Amino acid sequence: MKQTILTLIIVLLGFAAVQAQYRPSFPDENGLKVKEDYAKYEQTMVAAADWLVETDLDKQVDVRRATNIFVTRWLTGSPNVTIVFNKPHIKLMEDNPMLLPVYMANYASYCIRQQSYKEALEPTKAGLAAIVKVYRKGIAVKKSKGLEKLAEAIDQGQLDTYISKNSGLLP
Repeated sequence: MKQTILTLIIVLLGFAAVQAQYRPSFPDENGLKVKEDYAKYEQTMVAAADWLVETDLDKQVDVRRATNIFVTRWLTGSPNVTIVFNKPHIKLMEDNPMLLPVYMANYASYCIRQQSYKEALEPTKAGLAAIVKVYRKGIAVKKSKGLEKLAEAIDQGQLDTYISKNSGLLP
């Protein structure tokens, strides 16, 4: 019995160590120069978007910083993804600036996964849903009336209406 418990503890500690050491691999400054470079790192962007949502804001701060830098660099030069920023959506994140890379990465991730998208509505919805998911964890975020309203709209299945009222993306 003791051996079984000891084995279980060792396995769990090993798993925790692997999780804590996870670090996405990003290109250096020379890795994103030409159009083809951005296509090579599309799946890295998708993984970065997922990681930013799943990893608590107060965990792996150095990895988060590197991920945020990658997201910004990739989006700045990407020939295929252009983010539409609406002032009301930016205002949502002004008290929680760490949500901005979450929004941008998930907007881009949607565009990469659904390359047939035509308008900004669906990627905007993906970005807003991602920031609400991070916000709802309540870790390293400030309470915000705007984010609470957004979360309520998502809960009620009214995200399209919310976006229409707050950004003009819908008629």
